[in-house]
Amino acid sequence: MKRRTLVALSLAAPGLVGQKWSAAGAAVSHQASDVSSGGIGLPRANWEDLHGTGEVGQTLVTYEEGRYTVGFRDDTVSFLELGWEDRGGIATDVARATIADLLPSDARAVETFVAPPTAAGPMGMSIDRYESDALLEAFSTSGDPPTGSIVVIYQETAATDRFEPNVSRASITIGVEAA
Repeated sequence: MKRRTLVALSLAAPGLVGQKWSAAGAAVSHQASDVSSGGIGLPRANWEDLHGTGEVGQTLVTYEEGRYTVGFRDDTVSFLELGWEDRGGIATDVARATIADLLPSDARAVETFVAPPTAAGPMGMSIDRYESDALLEAFSTSGDPPTGSIVVIYQETAATDRFEPNVSRASITIGVEAA
């Protein structure tokens, strides 16, 4: 995985949410077409089997009293956001493990970008880009052609008990070809 540090980055992206677990402690996932995932690429019906009926907003739907914010494209999960601000954030490794459970099983890491906090802003960002061949099938009937790319954006703040930052919010979105 490549690592790049960005001097300036401006993003306008909503965030992500948690994961359902079986009684045995394993992440629960469903399969849609060839997408095996706990989130991104799941049909809406499968997502709602796990998380119940959501509360519809203008463009996004919230689940589990705001724990998850979800965007759908052709009734398939294309955007997820979850946050841990109420806990002061969580350790990076815990956030990454949570997000991994929400990605398609064939997602492979391609590159990472890091935008560290600056004097002007106390929040840093870490952005991971993945590729998933299965997503091409899941979204093949959508308007803008999908690219198979997935971007995960972690919002990071300083931890009070260690050098590594806490993740306060994370967002996952799929890529589509530029217009």
